[in-house]
Amino acid sequence: MVNGLEHLRAEIDRIDDRLLELLRQRIRLAGEIARHKGGADSGPVVRPAREARILRRLVKAAGGEFPADALVRIWRELFAATGRAQRPYAVAVHARRCEEWEAVRDHLGSAVPILRADSCGHALRLVRDGRAELAVVPLDEATAGWWWAFAQGGGHGVRAAARLPFLITTPGLVPLLLLGALPPEPSGADRSLVALLVDHGLSRARLAELLAQAGAPPELPASLTCAEGTVHFAEIEGFHSSDGATLAQLLAPVQRHILRLELLGAYPRPMVATETTASAEPQP
Repeated sequence: MVNGLEHLRAEIDRIDDRLLELLRQRIRLAGEIARHKGGADSGPVVRPAREARILRRLVKAAGGEFPADALVRIWRELFAATGRAQRPYAVAVHARRCEEWEAVRDHLGSAVPILRADSCGHALRLVRDGRAELAVVPLDEATAGWWWAFAQGGGHGVRAAARLPFLITTPGLVPLLLLGALPPEPSGADRSLVALLVDHGLSRARLAELLAQAGAPPELPASLTCAEGTVHFAEIEGFHSSDGATLAQLLAPVQRHILRLELLGAYPRPMVATETTASAEPQP
């Protein structure tokens, strides 16, 4: 019995050694990628679309034999470690609750320095000042005013490129958006974030109903009432551009009510923990 246990433990040790060597190879390849990009300061080190494709593939390949939440957390640490092997970077974060900080750290990994920001505006200033490469800020009723000011300002190249957490295990969490000057890249299963200023004749419920009938049931994390009308922040299915025909087509049922439209970014659709591992595709 003891010999059998020792054999199994020795086999685990051998597997650990193999895993370590593979991790070292992954870090070395990250350095090669940095050199192919043309130097440490060239190109983004964070690619949310590629990360999402990798995680979906691995969760599907695991087939339920390895817990999806643990797998995602392990690979998010790997993404952080290999990213920092290409170039050190920091992320400015404005979060208000323990569960938000936990989601941020799980997503960014333990290796990435976090700069705590007092507000959404402070987080964005840290990015524009060059102290941070990315920012993470919440989107809800309390921050809707800042988001609308950000939308009207045009973002200056900064856009929403990811939503945290990527694997949703607790329903009802406030969306946390990763902002940065990252090139748009679809992952194959995406959502676009738009700010819609509509006239007072279109309610939040009616907006959701009309978009659902058009085949684009939205998630509406926040709204803001102003003198001109109501601003609704809506996640709409698909990876859209501001001048794309598909976005205009989806919004056609409410077009006559829209006073202003701002596209704030597009990002991989999060996975949910209750989805089947057979497909590992996030549910709308």
